[in-house]
Amino acid sequence: MKKMVFIYAESMEANFFDNEVVQGKPNALNDMKQSSIVFNNMMQTSYTGWTIAGMVASLCGVPLQMPLASSANNFNISADFMPNAECVSDLLKKEGYNVSFLGGANLNFAGKKAFLKTHSFDNIIGKSYFQKKYPENKHDYNKWGLRDRPLFEYALNDYLELAAKPNPFALFLLTLDTHAPGFPDPACTDKYQSIKNNRMLDSVHCGGQLIKEYIQNIRNSPYSNDTVIVVMSDHLAHKNPANYLLKKKLRKLMFMINMPSGEHQEVENLGSHYDIGPTVLSSIGFDNCQAFGFGRNMFSCGVKGNPASSRNGRLLELFPADKHLIKIAGHTRIKSFVRTKWGDFLGGIDNDGIFVDDANYIISIGNKQFSYRNPQPFRNTESGALLFKLAKNTFDINNITSMKDNLRLPEQYSIEHWLNDKQGIYLYILDVQVFSYNWAKKSKFFRRCFISD
Repeated sequence: MKKMVFIYAESMEANFFDNEVVQGKPNALNDMKQSSIVFNNMMQTSYTGWTIAGMVASLCGVPLQMPLASSANNFNISADFMPNAECVSDLLKKEGYNVSFLGGANLNFAGKKAFLKTHSFDNIIGKSYFQKKYPENKHDYNKWGLRDRPLFEYALNDYLELAAKPNPFALFLLTLDTHAPGFPDPACTDKYQSIKNNRMLDSVHCGGQLIKEYIQNIRNSPYSNDTVIVVMSDHLAHKNPANYLLKKKLRKLMFMINMPSGEHQEVENLGSHYDIGPTVLSSIGFDNCQAFGFGRNMFSCGVKGNPASSRNGRLLELFPADKHLIKIAGHTRIKSFVRTKWGDFLGGIDNDGIFVDDANYIISIGNKQFSYRNPQPFRNTESGALLFKLAKNTFDINNITSMKDNLRLPEQYSIEHWLNDKQGIYLYILDVQVFSYNWAKKSKFFRRCFISD
């Protein structure tokens, strides 16, 4: 089996490389398409539209449906992340691969580090590591972390060191210069010329050049013949200065596989994040990987003269779909399946209770910890209450609300409303007291409970 380099190109969706959408000088990455297998109809489904969700869907074949609902990145899991899911990295590890991750951003954001640690990554390097390694090079950083140019320089050295060893490896990279609204590389002179001062277009133009150079450096190395290179957009771009252009055509993910042979193929079949895992595993030599989670190997399902049937086809071909946002993940059976991947999500709540680390904005519920980015709900709550809304049957937590004493509560917080709500169960925790002197900097909720069902 071959070595693999897998590049998650932040927000670099297919329309950025479509000359009918973004006219003028083509993106440098278009050159690499001529020597790659290009998948032209990769759609983004619901629950895959942000970085950690795109990674989970492409590596594990399932949508990122959190058992604790919140804004996409607000709750950061610091314990096991989908421990019952088997992901690409887990399979690689079982086959003796060294599995590494390099990214310039904060690893703790949105539970990324927890996901990588749970799923067999040996080496995980992010912003904090680079800040120690390059403390003086402040120009190498933007709002999100280390810029892509020094990241690729580091990643090339990492690749050469790994490739010189006898063991197989998979090196995963995540870029960030092209995060909306765009953070153009100051060292890049090959900016987008047709529309001046569009920071997103400049970032993508320069980002494409960096990825192309990185691929070429690998192909010029003595280890090229044993290395498969994957490039994909982690998700469609969020709101940015180039949105008006991207909306000209149906928006799709960018996904291509650069084989050592330089084989070129245009794959037109419909696919999604879920199909990337089995397809990539097939490309590096895994023989028995036709299905993976909700994904299917696109090399065997309709790509090479074997039309997909309703029994073995890709997910997008089995469900009715809106052509702009395919809302597959909301299907009841899929949600039930994904829920099993989290295991006993709030196990230990009876013994461990509910704690808050007010200094570090961490809430512990049972044996799980969550980092809450906005500390306001737990700040200065000297006396009050917490309200948890849980889904019927599954007990998934749909919402957490904190309320101060003597506050006039809206109608949805009344006991009558809770008892009449057929969709949820309410856990109301009274007499919240936060202690600053508790051991391990954890604050405990002393509580009286009301459960609505």
